[in-house]
Amino acid sequence: MTTKPRDVILSIKPKYWELIKAGTKTVEFRRKWVKEYTDVNITYIYASSPTQKIVGMIDIEWIVDNLTMIWDQYGMDGGITKDEFDTYFKGQPYGYALKITRVEPFTPIQPSKLWSWWNRPPQNFMYVREG
Repeated sequence: MTTKPRDVILSIKPKYWELIKAGTKTVEFRRKWVKEYTDVNITYIYASSPTQKIVGMIDIEWIVDNLTMIWDQYGMDGGITKDEFDTYFKGQPYGYALKITRVEPFTPIQPSKLWSWWNRPPQNFMYVREG
C-alpha cells in the first residue's frame, strides 16, 4: 500500500534556522522523524521561541538513521559541537541526520494564518492537517 506524501512542520531553534539559511548547516539532527521517510512532501520550518513563526521551507534529500555513524560522517555539517550532539542524543537508541538541499526562507508568518487548526507548536515535528 502506497501512502500519499504529507506536509510536515519541523520545529527548529531560531539560531539553527539562521545557520540553515546561511548554508553553514546542511544537516539537521533529530531524535525522532516520520515513520516513513517517503511520506514527506513539504517540510515547513517553525522557528521556536522567541520567533514562534513559520519562517520557511526546506527540501530533504536523504535521511540517515544510524545513530552510531551520524556524528562521524555528518557532524561537521550539523551546526553543533560534539558535546551538544552527545547531550542531545544521550540515552536515545535512535537518531536521524536529515540532508537539507533547498532552503526557501519566508517573511515570518503566524502559523494560525496558514492553518485554522493551529493551536500549539510541535515539540519536534507534526504533520500538517488537511482542511
